Amino acid sequence: MKKPFGLFLAIIIFMLFVPQVVHSVSQPSKDVITVAHRGASGYAPENTMSAYELALEMNADCIEIDLQLTHDGHLVAIHDNTLERTTTGSGFVWDKSLAEIKQLDAGVKFDQKFKGERIPTFDEILQRFKNESIGILIEIKTPEYYPGIEDKIKQSLVRFNLDKASDRIAIQSFNHHAVKVSKSLLSDIKHGVLISAKNPRVHDRDLQWFKSFADFYNPSIKIVSHELVSRAHRYGLQVKPYTVRDATLIEPLLKQGVDAIITDYPDYMKSYDQEIVVRNQTEIESNNNVSVY
Repeated sequence: MKKPFGLFLAIIIFMLFVPQVVHSVSQPSKDVITVAHRGASGYAPENTMSAYELALEMNADCIEIDLQLTHDGHLVAIHDNTLERTTTGSGFVWDKSLAEIKQLDAGVKFDQKFKGERIPTFDEILQRFKNESIGILIEIKTPEYYPGIEDKIKQSLVRFNLDKASDRIAIQSFNHHAVKVSKSLLSDIKHGVLISAKNPRVHDRDLQWFKSFADFYNPSIKIVSHELVSRAHRYGLQVKPYTVRDATLIEPLLKQGVDAIITDYPDYMKSYDQEIVVRNQTEIESNNNVSVY
């Protein structure tokens, strides 16, 4: 009688134990897109060719760039309206000509080794990466100061034959009216809405409205939850939260079901996948050595 009872007990323990083993095995990033925020901006000056090139080297799926307009109507890649934080200049971007913008050093404030780095134009970025596999996520910065910026972006994309439907180009903005305008001009290009942590509550009516002109929804990582991701997906919106600067945040975001990770450190995703392979192998080997008796 002891042997059947022992076998029965072993089966019960095994049934209780196996789900924990399966659950403990972590999943790699797989099809989750890695977006290099302003390029690989954790390692190189943001929105510079050095940052974009490094993102390409790190196998990022996409680079994110910020676009504004100079006084004489040229699209340039810079995040702030003002020049002081990232360049040797001062004042507003919209008050400067392209020639004046090109005189500024956009690298030395990040690190001396980047001295001489310049603010790139949108056309320079497109020219460099048009034949690469890496995508470009365009953020329209403060379009309320730049009437017609959406059409300027379209003109550049048309010049480089990048205005057709593909996964190469996408456009986003915190200004949702600008997203609607851009979508009307570039209907084949995917568009997204950015949401800050200042707007933590997102209602279904908001998601339904976004879906009328957008393809993805990019919230701050501070407000991302599994429930929010699930609701966005129900409305057919991809979710691409920003901005990951801590590698420990990647796994929780992946478990919440996000479609992309926007990060200053695009190599974090590769490191995470390598860590998961080692961790899972260790857990599997450990579980194989556990006796249920």
